[in-house]
Amino acid sequence: MKRIPVRRLSNEALIQELKASVAQDHSHTARQVALIAEVRRRRLYAAAGYPSMYRYCVAELHLSEDAAWKRLQVAGAARECPGILEVLADGRVHLSGLTLLAPHLTAKNVDELLVAATHKSKREIERLLAERFPKPDLQAEVRGILQPASSVGASEAGSLQLQTVANTESEPAPGQVGDPVILGHVIPQRPEYARVAPLATQRYGVQFTLDQAGCDLLERVQDLLGHEVPRGDLAEVFVRALRAYAALLEKKKHAATDHPRAPRRRKPGSRPPRRT
Repeated sequence: MKRIPVRRLSNEALIQELKASVAQDHSHTARQVALIAEVRRRRLYAAAGYPSMYRYCVAELHLSEDAAWKRLQVAGAARECPGILEVLADGRVHLSGLTLLAPHLTAKNVDELLVAATHKSKREIERLLAERFPKPDLQAEVRGILQPASSVGASEAGSLQLQTVANTESEPAPGQVGDPVILGHVIPQRPEYARVAPLATQRYGVQFTLDQAGCDLLERVQDLLGHEVPRGDLAEVFVRALRAYAALLEKKKHAATDHPRAPRRRKPGSRPPRRT
């Protein structure tokens, strides 16, 4: 049956079809995760010539690395807690949320956590986990990271690009440790990007990369602060910088809105401006 183009749907029909499409997607994703889990259990990826189910998902099924990683995380958790697939199928908890929950789920807490995470956004689930499973504050540091080989010349291959980590989340960055093993299967770690992630109640990890100019500026500010702020307290440096910059932006905004420039007075005998 030929579908009506979406532009010709009535408002009511448009909303109904959208909701039905999303509901079908939830059910389809849950079934897909179950299929992936069973293919992995039977090790059919090996018969197809792949070293892991992750490689099979990316190369054979043409899933993105992120999509494969999430589905394998949830598939592994569903093996121990089958109820996960049910809440995924009916849309109570989305795939990204279950990916966050998976490492913390046990037979004892699965029901409670799934109820607590029902219809919550990814950020809300991150906060929920930070409250239930708080992480300690991390030591602030500035460390060098290797530039990708494709972006530098042969003579510069050993050069370093500076990365600042201020109370970053405790997950290791790529290359720090080997790929994690989930139920006997190696799952490559996800790439680390600039992020703000809750560690505990009202405590956040922040991670981003600075270029050489930014690192030089940071060191200059630290030198100017002297003993006022301990050298290793990067969080305090950035909070002070953000506070000062916010005050500057607010001052500019108020100057633009509260004190608009008065229109110029026309000189006697001058012609009014033409209207276009």
